[in-house]
Amino acid sequence: MNHREEAWERLDTRTVAVGLSWLAGPAIPAALALVALGPGPRTLIPILSLLIACAGIAALGVLRYATLRYRVTGERVELRSGLLFRRDRSVPRDRVRAVDLTAGPVHRLLGVSVVRIGTGEREADLRLDAVSRAQAERLRLVLGRESGTRDTDLVTPRPAWTGYALLSSWTPLIGLAPFGAFFRVLDIFGVEPAEVGFLREAWHGLSRLSWPVVAALALAVVLAVGCTGALLLHVEVWWRFRLTREADGAYRIRRGLLGTRSLSLQESRLRGAQLAEPLPLRWEAAPA
Repeated sequence: MNHREEAWERLDTRTVAVGLSWLAGPAIPAALALVALGPGPRTLIPILSLLIACAGIAALGVLRYATLRYRVTGERVELRSGLLFRRDRSVPRDRVRAVDLTAGPVHRLLGVSVVRIGTGEREADLRLDAVSRAQAERLRLVLGRESGTRDTDLVTPRPAWTGYALLSSWTPLIGLAPFGAFFRVLDIFGVEPAEVGFLREAWHGLSRLSWPVVAALALAVVLAVGCTGALLLHVEVWWRFRLTREADGAYRIRRGLLGTRSLSLQESRLRGAQLAEPLPLRWEAAPA
């Protein structure tokens, strides 16, 4: 290996921005609550807590960038981290079975990727969050011993497969999740559901109906939201899925719409496969 490959390298500077992106979820409802309810103890205290969390996450991101180092040598992949308590981790290259590249929406926007170097033992895996796209691809090529020759497609998705998303056992939970999140936000800001106009009107309207009708309406709404969410989730996760076999014996999986994932597995290092058949999918696949 040359000197560049043996030199210690840092994470990308944009890793700090990636960490702060986790606050976008709480920040949006906090801003909406501030606009709707105005400044006051119920809104200012959560917002101040959010700002403190923002400062803490930024400090941790800077610390992680300043203290984490990694390098690839001819025999090993090494990682050092920690400030007061230094941690050194090392994995022989011949134990590397998979190189997993992932990039969520924020990672893609910032032009970085997460690299997970898998050994088949979760506690021994190495994770780099985050490095530039070019660096992530270079690590995949170096550790996977790719030859750069043309890929052979083994599996490409069919449009009909999208229908299997509706048979997921997670569909009812996906349908309940938005309602749970909404009421959780109300609880965080101390807002009673009766104070929200459309909820109060909906409750008055439902109270005039019999309970079987209310139950049927609730089930229909949950299933409609769940099926829509399941379809959207399926499209996001499996968009442009490709399973290819490369000339040196490596299998590569690529998929994702908003977030992308690329996983390379060396055939010589595979030790088995697992087949999962959830009950709803077994019903669909059963012969008539």
